[in-house]
Amino acid sequence: MSIGDLSFLVVEDHEFQRQVLLRILAGLGAANVSVAADGREALEVVMAPDSTIDIIISDLDMPGMDGAEFMRHLGEAHVPVAIILASALGGLLLASVEATTRDYGVRILGVIEKPLTPAKLAALIDLHAPIQPAPPGAWSLVKSAPAVVVKGLAHGLRRQLDQWSRIAQPAVCVDRTVLAAICDGNAAAEREILADFRRVNDEDAAVFKLAVTQCDAGQVTSSSDRISGASKSIGAFALSRACERVERAGAIGDWKVAHARMGTFERELGRLNNYCEEAKCTSPA
Repeated sequence: MSIGDLSFLVVEDHEFQRQVLLRILAGLGAANVSVAADGREALEVVMAPDSTIDIIISDLDMPGMDGAEFMRHLGEAHVPVAIILASALGGLLLASVEATTRDYGVRILGVIEKPLTPAKLAALIDLHAPIQPAPPGAWSLVKSAPAVVVKGLAHGLRRQLDQWSRIAQPAVCVDRTVLAAICDGNAAAEREILADFRRVNDEDAAVFKLAVTQCDAGQVTSSSDRISGASKSIGAFALSRACERVERAGAIGDWKVAHARMGTFERELGRLNNYCEEAKCTSPA
């Protein structure tokens, strides 16, 4: 079955990242794509009597019903769909979530650590095959699996991640190969994406900086996830990493370190904004 014959559901709360994913799917030839902003809205789509969704591409960290809880509900309902998980979380975190999600009885085609690219997505979509509904009682084998709250899992592992990983800032603020893959080398399309990113990211960065100033751990995590995911979507890995370092310090209540790390975040944000301006990709008025 070709991509054009499949029905997709994109579950992503961030406007910019959702549009990038829709652009990638369109470029791959997807003709039937629905969208949902969180797990609860997605459940309404897949549980509708006339639903024909073949593949769900879902983010993990979303407000309301997050991706992990959404996976649990799909398993309980024996919904015969295939899942592709995508997230800005690191490989360690994604592997942990993927393993638990499989315990829910959900069919996972694979997980993608952002940035999403046409090649990554196409490789997983190619694994799709029609799914037979699970037999009655299948859920009882995995019903005892503990519910996963992504943020709780992420915070615990991120404490270790800060010790395990060395954060090296790339020399360039935007890896243009990411945009080139999404836009098939179309420079005008790349500028359009960068302009959309700048508009959304300016708003997210303002929320993030205020949250750090107020030592609001919940808002720091939420806004950091938005910035990190969107940054990775365009290849702005330096800004994503700087943001994540601040978030990890805030998650364990070390606000002195979080505030100190804001200097790097501000520098990377300024560098990226200058890059957008030089490329004539300024935020729309």
